[in-house]
Amino acid sequence: MSDRITILALHDLAEALGLRAIAEGMGHDVRLLRPGAPAEVPGMLRQAAEDDVMILSAHGGPRGLFMGEYGKGVDVSLMDGPWLVTARAFDGLALRDDAVLISTACATRESGLAEAVFKTGGHLVAPNGDPQGRVILPWIAACLLSAHKGLPAAVAAANALVEPPDRFSYG
Repeated sequence: MSDRITILALHDLAEALGLRAIAEGMGHDVRLLRPGAPAEVPGMLRQAAEDDVMILSAHGGPRGLFMGEYGKGVDVSLMDGPWLVTARAFDGLALRDDAVLISTACATRESGLAEAVFKTGGHLVAPNGDPQGRVILPWIAACLLSAHKGLPAAVAAANALVEPPDRFSYG
């Protein structure tokens, strides 16, 4: 993984700012992008495609990626509001073979995010299911700390810190 990381913040800013602080604390050059509407995301993804690592800080559900605000304990898949259809956002995007997109969004496989990223030529690291919010920041920190060992080792090291329902996978 590289020294340049782009974070796309698709929901409330707290998680994205935490991720930015972690990455900057590790010496990475971090760019934080915060689209205001689903239509802005494809252009921002194209900007982020210049970097080796993108972090998509988002909440997801079967409908795609939720771009609105929500309260604690609310099932995001039931929310009305702006939803980003994953396939549309990634349509035509090309990533380098070694590029990695780390997503914090739940329901990655249900929303089509995995398929969309694989079509770009990049690698996806994403939750296997619906991890507890409190594990996201330490999980990504552990993954970034182990990145010099390669993607499989970085994911394995981070997964060793959390219970099976909170683990991520890569492809």
